[in-house]
Amino acid sequence: MTVIQGALFAAVLAYASVIDIRTRTVPNRIHALLLLTGLLTVSLSSVLWALTLFSVFFIVALATDIGGGDVKLAGMCGFVLGKAAVPSLLAGLTAFVVFTVMYCILRRKPIKGASLPLVPFIAFGCLLFLMNWSG
Repeated sequence: MTVIQGALFAAVLAYASVIDIRTRTVPNRIHALLLLTGLLTVSLSSVLWALTLFSVFFIVALATDIGGGDVKLAGMCGFVLGKAAVPSLLAGLTAFVVFTVMYCILRRKPIKGASLPLVPFIAFGCLLFLMNWSG
């Protein structure tokens, strides 16, 4: 990953986070921007990681409230980060679960049916990778 690619990736994730917080959607233009970012250093490995993570998130989405935009975003994270997307997404999902549980406890709301944006947490996990990658 180049410095330019890392900066573009972070900027697009920040933009996607703002949109998801405001609208609970991830527009296709976000995925297109991430695709272009990933094309800067595309490899067979990045394509395979994109397909793998998209598939895993798709299967999970069938049984949960994860939206299609989040599924596509996970695939694009795999495309840009390759195998590093796995710990990045796990960190983001862990932060999401902890935040959701705390939010529901403090608001005295049931966890089932809680609707919170996922993209900011995915972005958080990916940014942790970028900070570690850059030294």
